[in-house]
Amino acid sequence: MRGPRRTMATLLLLPPFCSRAKFLILVLGTTLLSSILSCSAPVSLYGTVMDPAQNAPDFDLHDQLNRPVSLKDYDAEVVVLTFLYTYCPELCPAVTSHLRDVQQMLGEDSQRINFIAISVDPERDTPNRVLEYMDKWALADGWAYLIGEEVDLAPVWKNYHIDPSKIELPQNTPSIKPPLSNSPMGVKALQQDIATKYDIAHTAPVYLIDKEKQMRVVFTSPLDPTHIAHDIRQLLGS
Repeated sequence: MRGPRRTMATLLLLPPFCSRAKFLILVLGTTLLSSILSCSAPVSLYGTVMDPAQNAPDFDLHDQLNRPVSLKDYDAEVVVLTFLYTYCPELCPAVTSHLRDVQQMLGEDSQRINFIAISVDPERDTPNRVLEYMDKWALADGWAYLIGEEVDLAPVWKNYHIDPSKIELPQNTPSIKPPLSNSPMGVKALQQDIATKYDIAHTAPVYLIDKEKQMRVVFTSPLDPTHIAHDIRQLLGS
């Protein structure tokens, strides 16, 4: 049979030694409980947390140097994965700039991270074009821009919920005969024609993948580099 419940007022009426001892036990217990709850509280993240975390789908593509690459090849503690194309007029330059800022913000921690961009434009994202793009944006250490044929890229797009589609652009009829294609001006004109032939409508989510190849967090535009850097640091410390 349980005894009478003792409130704090009851404790204060007990003999001094007894009341102080019980009060001390009460304080210590409350402190211990607070510590446990604090340790078990989830880490605050800015991005959309994937709960539960999902296995990041693997892929077999080629990088800007035409080397075969798979996600399983990476041993970085965090992989930052997004989707771009080099002729993109607005979205991709913004995403590229923000992720480059993230890399700079992380300082020495950036050596524990890999940044991966996967093409959504297999026709125009050639190795040479990708190298030019990476040089323009000063993307070097820790960066890979993965390309391939559409048959190779399409399953990756699907696995990461990307649905790129071509938007044909109106073509201007030239008023004069274009230069021969084998001349330098002809080659440049042909490249410009290809570049303005179409755009790609697509999204560019940024996935944070941990060292266990689990997708943990995803960001969507508009991006805040400070938020991405914060979440990466949280994953590095987890």
